[in-house]
Amino acid sequence: MKNTTLVLQKISNNPDKDTEKTLIIPACNDAMHPKIKQGEFMFMEKVTNKSMIHEGMIYLIITNDYKIVRYIKKHENPDNLILQTESKNYDDVVIQWGQISEMYLYKGKYSQSIN
Repeated sequence: MKNTTLVLQKISNNPDKDTEKTLIIPACNDAMHPKIKQGEFMFMEKVTNKSMIHEGMIYLIITNDYKIVRYIKKHENPDNLILQTESKNYDDVVIQWGQISEMYLYKGKYSQSIN
């Protein structure tokens, strides 16, 4: 499957509010299976305020090195974050908050089966 990202722009009626972005991206592996299956399209909403990030939720985390969809968990070091998969076939990843350039909250998915 081609690596495709669609960006939907939500226009706010409030000129003082930042414009929000929603991404639609395909799941490219089975790391979040069975919650999110490979090939399903995920709806992701941009996180603009770090205080709105909640442990145990699924996020798209973008760094200079990679884009990864994972659950986030607190780390004993408050400067770090644990990224965890749904599948037990993948190891947890520990990154520093400072490595994150953007985050998007998982809002849902779309799956189409062909009969």
